[in-house]
Amino acid sequence: MKYKFVIKMGRHTKVTKAGRVQSFSALMVTGNGNGAGAFGYGKGEKPMQAVNRALKDAEKNVFSIQRFEDRTITDIVAHGEYAASKVVFRQQPAGSNVTASNVINEICRAFGITDVSCKIHGSKNMHNVVKAVFKVFFRQRHPAFFARGSGKRFYDPNRVWRNKLYTHSY
Repeated sequence: MKYKFVIKMGRHTKVTKAGRVQSFSALMVTGNGNGAGAFGYGKGEKPMQAVNRALKDAEKNVFSIQRFEDRTITDIVAHGEYAASKVVFRQQPAGSNVTASNVINEICRAFGITDVSCKIHGSKNMHNVVKAVFKVFFRQRHPAFFARGSGKRFYDPNRVWRNKLYTHSY
């Protein structure tokens, strides 16, 4: 994967009669910048060990999403929630960039989404926010899917061959 971002590092201490035992955890997002990505969670005795385990976990769960014009989400407004965290994504015009928190900005960069705005409502817990964002991405559908559902044809204006517009009957 081209992009690898550590979203959150945690340091945990367990107190035993032998003393304190420390461990680390990592929440990580990976992506190719072209519509595919995943997140992973890993724990280990050292920080690098936790990051490597999170990376392995993320690489096992990679999925791809549909992007509108290869720059934004397919829905005009998309909602997602996980536990008490709720996220609302909105399409933006070309060139307006990502307007969101740093975490969501990194997730969008990993997936190659460039024009979107996002607002987090409720809990700001990073684990829950990341899972809510991935719920939104997982529900993205191609516009042809909606056209087929309403009994219409989907015309892709970007596919022109010999000055003729091709139609797709999906």
